[in-house]
Amino acid sequence: MITIAYGMATGNTLIQYGGLIGVLGAQMGWQLYKGTKSGPLMEANMKEANRAKRLRILQTVSDKDVQAARMAGGFSGQMMQNAGMLGMLIVPLAVFFGTSYIIGMVWPGTEAWKSYMAGFLLSMPVSLVFMHRSGMQAGGAPQTTPSSYVVTERGIVFDQMGKSLIVKFPILKAEKGKHGSSVDVEGAKEADLIPYKLRLYTDSPDDLLRILNQRVKKDVST
Repeated sequence: MITIAYGMATGNTLIQYGGLIGVLGAQMGWQLYKGTKSGPLMEANMKEANRAKRLRILQTVSDKDVQAARMAGGFSGQMMQNAGMLGMLIVPLAVFFGTSYIIGMVWPGTEAWKSYMAGFLLSMPVSLVFMHRSGMQAGGAPQTTPSSYVVTERGIVFDQMGKSLIVKFPILKAEKGKHGSSVDVEGAKEADLIPYKLRLYTDSPDDLLRILNQRVKKDVST
């Protein structure tokens, strides 16, 4: 971004294009690196999830059960989730248009597409930071809310985008959720694209919490 701003200030088109290409290339390269690194781990996780389905089932929660629990969670919990999603849209848009406006004020005569491109590039990292602080993650949220799930002897199995994934036992933490009838779970992180934080909606959160607390990793230092 500094290179792009310098190019705009000096009127050097070559520097501007070079900065744009550099930023886009770095972002695409980072996403490609994360995808390549996560690929084998994702495949292993999917195989583990399919094996876990054949083991003893501790609790099954269908999509209808999840929907009913979400409704029972009340209006306030749903509003907080909707506010978080709305913030993810509004904040990057504000950065996008704000940056474009400021560039037009500081460097009058700058071509519109350059201002918009700079706003877009700046909004991307801001969006990623906002998602991280909101408990989300680009390409797969650390806090995923499965539409249905199965608790087995080996872990919590759920589907995401047509893939069966698992948060394996032992987990690191399980606690009552803030959004009504839910339990928040944190497992061990395997890769960037594999969810490891879940919000599990259920009509019997106490029973689910009891099952999960028996499978929380013990602190060997205590």
